[in-house]
Amino acid sequence: MRNLRRLTLFDNELTGPIPPEIGNMGNLTELWIFDNELTGPIPPELANMQNLEDIFVFDNELTGQIPPELADMQSLQQLDVARNGLTGPVPPEVGGIRLLRTLSLTGNPLAGPLPETLTRATLDRFHWNDTDLCAPTDDAFQEWLNSIDDHQGNVNCSSATAPAVGASVN
Repeated sequence: MRNLRRLTLFDNELTGPIPPEIGNMGNLTELWIFDNELTGPIPPELANMQNLEDIFVFDNELTGQIPPELADMQSLQQLDVARNGLTGPVPPEVGGIRLLRTLSLTGNPLAGPLPETLTRATLDRFHWNDTDLCAPTDDAFQEWLNSIDDHQGNVNCSSATAPAVGASVN
């Protein structure tokens, strides 16, 4: 299946983890495995697929953190991980995905301030509502956030709820 370009297995009630071996499918451009009952972490091996443009894994039961290795995917344009059980902060590396246009994090127990590095991404769609994430309040970040056409999420960080951008947490 080395020449397979699209893997569309959505709405099939698939269970179990995403096999890390999918990362060996080097010609894959679309990975659509949403609306199943997949569990476990998002395998960092997905970053091996340098031609992958779309990752749609929303509406599953995935857990763990968003792998920072996904930032190595320089063809990635759409990353939709909405409505899973993903935790932790958004990795700052995500801002380095140069072609990323869609980022959907909605409905995960992700927490903390959105990384300043996201401002390097030219997003057309950014959904982060129904999470415990918050937006830095500095002018540059707010201006970037307001420039996104389809933006859903509106909680700003306060000094009481999140560390100042660039501050170290002990």
